Amino acid sequence: MDLRLKDKRALVTGSSRGLGYATALALAKEGCKVAINGRDAAKIQAVAEKLQKETGAQVIGLAVLKAEVYAEPGHSRTVSVSYRQTEVSPDSDSTDRRSTTSLQSPGSR
Repeated sequence: MDLRLKDKRALVTGSSRGLGYATALALAKEGCKVAINGRDAAKIQAVAEKLQKETGAQVIGLAVLKAEVYAEPGHSRTVSVSYRQTEVSPDSDSTDRRSTTSLQSPGSR
C-alpha cells in the first residue's frame, strides 16, 4: 500500500522497541525520513543502523541524556534538553553529535 509518505519526515518517540519500533519501521518502509528517540544512546544507534539497513531510509537517532524544566517566579517555563544524535543515511557513514537545546514556552519574558 502506498501511503504517499515518501520524503516526509516523522518523529517516533520511544522507538527503540515495541510499538514505537514497529511504527518507525513501517514509516521508513514507506519512504519517510525517520527520527527515533530513546534514553539509551547505544541502543538508539543500533536501532537507527538496523532500520537504515532494512529499509534504506534516512534515520536519525536521538538519545536524551538530560532534561530539565525550570521557571523563575513571574516567568514562563524553560525546558533544557541535552541529547546525543546519531544520523544514519544510505549515502554516508553514521555521524554522532552532542547538543543542548533550551526552549521557552510562549509568552516568556
